[in-house]
Amino acid sequence: MSKNDMKRAGSFRPTPPVYNGVEVIEDEPEKIDLIRLLKRFLKSWKVLVILMVICGAVWGILRPGTSHTSFGARCTIYIPPYTSRMIDDRQVTVSNNTSQISNAIGLIQSKVYRDVVAQELGTDSLASYGSYSVSRTKDTELITINAVGSDEAKVEELCSAVLDVFQSSVGSSVSINSMMVVDPVTGYSNVTASSTISSIFKGMIGGFVLYCIFIVFKFFTDRTIHFKEDAEDYFDIPVLCVVPDLGKDMPQGKKRS
Repeated sequence: MSKNDMKRAGSFRPTPPVYNGVEVIEDEPEKIDLIRLLKRFLKSWKVLVILMVICGAVWGILRPGTSHTSFGARCTIYIPPYTSRMIDDRQVTVSNNTSQISNAIGLIQSKVYRDVVAQELGTDSLASYGSYSVSRTKDTELITINAVGSDEAKVEELCSAVLDVFQSSVGSSVSINSMMVVDPVTGYSNVTASSTISSIFKGMIGGFVLYCIFIVFKFFTDRTIHFKEDAEDYFDIPVLCVVPDLGKDMPQGKKRS
């Protein structure tokens, strides 16, 4: 072979084949692989622990244990099942049945009678006084009025006003003929406290949520190959073997003396 033939052979470049009618296949939408996501989640467990400890400590310092006192007042009314009254110069026994008592409880808690209670207190709204509820003890004729709020004096005033309206207006509206106050208006207080431990626990939960958000975000944005499944998906080729990460167990070569 002459030198010119060798030069021509060395400069030869094969022409890449041209494929006609090749169908373009679009990539399938990425699906969430829960197993791979769980692996990514467990791989950085040290980061999770550190983040939970930091968030718990910070939240425990910012929101230490506090206590809150709320006030209340209650009274109890007894409605006899049978009462006697004079009708046309005759003494007649009248029954106070269960439906009448239930109607009375429903009326005193309605918006109309809440406005009546507010008028009794000389105000347009009960917001500054608190709130009240009326309930009946099961299988009895005892009705309990309970008021709660942040001001001790106003709560007792509210409970007294509800009692007055119930006796003067509601009873006659549903034909309850007699009622008596068993327990007068009595005030009480409730102290609710949140400990520093609960604040730390809430902070740790917040750190766990932040870690989950970070892992999910990194899962969709990071294209680094971490597991053999990543290589199979990205390169669309089967992985025959994986070299283990020996880490500290990697044998060290001896240095020459």
